Amino acid sequence: MSVWAAVYYVSVSSCLTVVNKALFARFALGSPLVLVVAQNAAILCVAAALHLSSAYPLALPARDTWRHMLPLAVAFVAMVWTGLAAISLTSLMMFNTLRKTSVLVVMLLELVMLPAAPLPSPGVILSVCVIVGGTLLAAAGDLKYDRAGYLLALGANLSTALYLIFIKRAKDATGLDSFPLLVANTLITFPVVLGLSLVLVDWRAQLMTPMAPEFATAFALSCVLAVAINHSIYLNTTANSPLTQSVSAQIKDALLFLVSYFIFDKGSTSTRGTVGVLISFLGGVMYGVVKLRARQGKVPRSPPVDSEGKDLLKEEEIPEGNPRVEGEDSQHASSSSRDTSQAVAHQLES
Repeated sequence: MSVWAAVYYVSVSSCLTVVNKALFARFALGSPLVLVVAQNAAILCVAAALHLSSAYPLALPARDTWRHMLPLAVAFVAMVWTGLAAISLTSLMMFNTLRKTSVLVVMLLELVMLPAAPLPSPGVILSVCVIVGGTLLAAAGDLKYDRAGYLLALGANLSTALYLIFIKRAKDATGLDSFPLLVANTLITFPVVLGLSLVLVDWRAQLMTPMAPEFATAFALSCVLAVAINHSIYLNTTANSPLTQSVSAQIKDALLFLVSYFIFDKGSTSTRGTVGVLISFLGGVMYGVVKLRARQGKVPRSPPVDSEGKDLLKEEEIPEGNPRVEGEDSQHASSSSRDTSQAVAHQLES
């Protein structure tokens, strides 16, 4: 286990969310598109530097597989824009709580778009119900309720779920790792968000407005963290066990709750709302424990052999929930479900 990898992920993820909130709440950044353009440009600059220095030569998708990137690009633009717009209109505490309900959207979309995936287990259903129930209670006690912010947060949940499913399909179609896919996706989305910003954003007013040193520092830090979050997720998921990943995700949520409650959103919620947030947090912990136990139950064991050394069991399956298919299709569906479920724990941070 790499403790530093977990600390790195928690630090980067928490700081990125806090810095983005500060840009809108404290420095009154006008449009989320400005930040999206800057973050995409930062990703492309870092990727180009790594490629030119031969530190990380990039392999882009083959020509005939770029079409598989288009749904991913659309979902990515929607995910980032709605997420940043939502965080600008809602309290940090409620934004983080609303984003937890992404697990429900992913679960429902998997049933529709990945019909070979196994049905969710009773433990998963119970934990998701706790998350949703806590979120509804928290919303009822939100003293700074903003309908547009809530709708944007729900839109971010839907686009995040679609993004997680499309990135799984893009990986299967292109055979590329996460970072090359991120770069290829950014090559598609950057011209789109830049064009949208030229139409929707008053760049002259943005550039003519005096830039305070604190704002410039926060803006640059957000761009750097938008690149670092992808590296921290990769490092944490490859260097640490699922238990450490789950714990680090819960620590991040706890830190964001404390920062929101005592710094950004003090007095923005009632006692009922705070209780709802805590119930939703408990549901997130339950969900992590259930998924961790499910993964541990799928650890392959050495099959028994006969006197000639031949496997008596070619394959040993430990079913989770109620799989609707058997054999290789079931294994592929289970793998896909685990990929998307794990990605939910590291969903939109930028």
